[in-house]
Amino acid sequence: MADFSSFSCKTVIFDLGGVIVDLAPNRTLTEFAKLSGKPMNQVLQLHTTHPVFHAYETGRIGEAEFRDAIRAMFQANASDPEIDRCWNAMLIGIPDKKLEMLTRLKKYFTTMALSNTNSIHLKYINEVILEGQSLDDYFHHAYYSHDIGLRKPDHEIYEFVLRTHRITPDKAFFLDDNADNIAAAKSVGMQALLIEHPDKVIDLFRNYA
Repeated sequence: MADFSSFSCKTVIFDLGGVIVDLAPNRTLTEFAKLSGKPMNQVLQLHTTHPVFHAYETGRIGEAEFRDAIRAMFQANASDPEIDRCWNAMLIGIPDKKLEMLTRLKKYFTTMALSNTNSIHLKYINEVILEGQSLDDYFHHAYYSHDIGLRKPDHEIYEFVLRTHRITPDKAFFLDDNADNIAAAKSVGMQALLIEHPDKVIDLFRNYA
């Protein structure tokens, strides 16, 4: 695999889940199945098709509305902490070597996070996984779908970041674990690479010590 030196970019834009943050989405589905008593296939279908997840991820509803929707969807008399525990179960952690990599890369590039995420997950990452640190501090700029009202793979989210920082698309390098998100980034002119394994990103930047 080629290292990053083969790309002519000054800006590196990282997805979070599956690239920086280790994920296990099935853990959340399993916890929702336990909470609701519904079979996994039904839980998966709801998670895939119910509009509340998209609405929460794009900031059109807040935490309280999201939790109420989960209670209604799964017909579960669950407390807020119970729902948050299920929702956060997919977040495994962030390896120290990735945090060290991000810190190093800030010396060489303008680094950004561009993530489809939500406030409950970000709070858990900052308060539990990072033990009170802020994930934002590991990047020069961080853009989260629920804050900006835009979501990958819609072209508008990439164009928003490029326009905000006056970056020509060919000078931005985007990494994501989702093929649709990569295709969308390339379609607006960005250089992009699919991260097929969470450790791949470490190998990519191995020459930046």
